[in-house]
Amino acid sequence: MNPFAAPGRSCTRWQAVPFSSVSWSQLRSPFPRSAARPFQGAVGPGATISLKRANGSALKHASPGEHRFAISDQSSFHNFHLLGPGVSKKTGIDFIGSRTWNVTLHVGTYKFRCDAHPNTMHGSFNVS
Repeated sequence: MNPFAAPGRSCTRWQAVPFSSVSWSQLRSPFPRSAARPFQGAVGPGATISLKRANGSALKHASPGEHRFAISDQSSFHNFHLLGPGVSKKTGIDFIGSRTWNVTLHVGTYKFRCDAHPNTMHGSFNVS
């Protein structure tokens, strides 16, 4: 008796499925792209601000859609502010800690900055 079979049914054989009959949608992760590879934002402890991909490279371009941003704010003198089409997310200037944001990116230019020092601590990336 198979404990995984439905009541009143037996399940004694497995059926092999040819790889060519499996669609790509069945092979994709059940987790959204944003959950697997968040963008890493950091501000402080000095006068630095950055936004990087999970592999450590600077974020210059992203595709439209939902993405996760993991922000590390390491200074009570700075904040991390993400701005773009329909988006304005930020940490507080006095805040020290981590935040995670799920953001839907649309085509356009996004900027990130420290609101206390916007002329020297800033960056941007494009979505297309």
